[in-house]
Amino acid sequence: VFIREPEFQGQTKEKLASTEAQKLVEKAIGDHFDHWLTAAPQQANKLLEWVVDRADDRLRRRQEKDVARKTATRKLRLPGKLADCSQSAADGSEIFLVEGDSAGGSAKQARDRA
Repeated sequence: VFIREPEFQGQTKEKLASTEAQKLVEKAIGDHFDHWLTAAPQQANKLLEWVVDRADDRLRRRQEKDVARKTATRKLRLPGKLADCSQSAADGSEIFLVEGDSAGGSAKQARDRA
């Protein structure tokens, strides 16, 4: 299948963005693939398991990447006037913006550390 001027999603270019590509591939192999799936159910099940495993792996890697990103931002050194949140959950967290060093010091001392 040849596609003139293909359009890709994202910087990694892992996936074609154009629906034209999907239609061309379906047209070229759709019937043959359907016949193969019905003629070889054991191989079709192996293929299905492989596809599901790859999807699970991608999802797990994406979640691990998000967790790694969150922990990396937690390790950033904040300037002296900024204080990091003491809890990791977003629920119950608040942000306070104050003007001046004395107000900031008082606000830091009044934080609920429990």
